[in-house]
Amino acid sequence: MDARIEKTKASLKVALQEVLSENPKGKIRVEDLLEKAHISRSTFYCHYKTIDDLVSSVSEDIFHHVFSHSLKSEKGHDFSNTSIFDTGNLITHILYHLKEEKNLIRAITRSQYASLFNAKFREEFKPIASTLSAANPKPDIPLSLAEEAVTEAFLLTVAYWEQEDFLDTPETISAIYFCLIR
Repeated sequence: MDARIEKTKASLKVALQEVLSENPKGKIRVEDLLEKAHISRSTFYCHYKTIDDLVSSVSEDIFHHVFSHSLKSEKGHDFSNTSIFDTGNLITHILYHLKEEKNLIRAITRSQYASLFNAKFREEFKPIASTLSAANPKPDIPLSLAEEAVTEAFLLTVAYWEQEDFLDTPETISAIYFCLIR
């Protein structure tokens, strides 16, 4: 990707976090983002049609990284010697990434864009929910319902963690989550 485009998108991501943090329940305007990001209106509309498009793109960027199946060594955590097929490690790895993005996630989930973010979250988590549900089948519960319950339990666990200011370790939150779904 062109360095200018990356810079613009990074500036808008920071601006979105700042504007939403300053005005969590209020309506934000494109002008607010332009001022914070130091970009022109035409530059914004070159990349996005609406603020919803920006939030959707930022959410996708977060989830692309968070839900990547790469368990390489990274700053703050190292899962390079583990298997992506170990769901405990995968969930813990995801939680580390969510914690790294905690300020942006908090800003979005406390704003009018929370439902858009959570819909993207559910969509990205669905393959993992399928794996977890298939690994621990419940004979009297339809698989689709089990997958939905596993997904919602993860969203609730992350929401709890966010409300507790991400104080617990990802390992602790992962253990709590697995207690909920077993």
